[in-house]
Amino acid sequence: MAIVAFSSWIAHQLEQGIEVVDIYLNKAHFPVTVLGPGKRIGLWLQGCSLRCRGCVSRDTWDRDDSHKISVELLLDWCKSVSADGLDGVTISGGEPFEQPEALLVLLQGLTDWRNSLSQPFDILCYSGLPYSVLENNFANLLGFMDAIIPEPFLEDRPADGPWRGSDNQPLLVLSEFGKSRDWQITDSPGGRHMQFVTDDERIWFIGVPRPGDMERLRGRLLEQGIELSSCSWKA
Repeated sequence: MAIVAFSSWIAHQLEQGIEVVDIYLNKAHFPVTVLGPGKRIGLWLQGCSLRCRGCVSRDTWDRDDSHKISVELLLDWCKSVSADGLDGVTISGGEPFEQPEALLVLLQGLTDWRNSLSQPFDILCYSGLPYSVLENNFANLLGFMDAIIPEPFLEDRPADGPWRGSDNQPLLVLSEFGKSRDWQITDSPGGRHMQFVTDDERIWFIGVPRPGDMERLRGRLLEQGIELSSCSWKA
């Protein structure tokens, strides 16, 4: 289900009178295959005060009420698009831990859902905060996660392999179930690949690019006569 379909689904549900709105969300997509093992739901929360230099998701920095959505609606969408099964949920941003109350409700809902399934899925989260800060301040949230990739993105320290933006960002397994997952799976030469999703006006890039990948892609699009009017990775 493409991101544009997610927006249409939410609009339809809101017409039914569901009004509670309590989490800031930039986008959601299924299936995501580039941010963790297997076929996953990707949730990008909105709002980040860290604003790491070189961030490719600057469209997730600013927060306003146009990005608010009910956690209940979001969970309902997750269940509807993945009825045939999923391997995991990846939560990114933005900075998810800047919405701790809403994130807790989301994690509780995801946990209740997966406990009802015969084949459970893992929960992976990205954060730009140091792991020591997360341990000291958000241990209750970490308890719902199977793995986390913390620490701020450092533009001058690119990482090898899948899923991490810079080499200071470890993938930390947090649960017994998380230990059963193969966190090194990749089917892409060089350890990375990206997904592309389009709607009538936008092209969405999903994944962790290598240094220079986005500008190289922009150049290739120009060669094909496609000019990007704005880019999430440029100021």
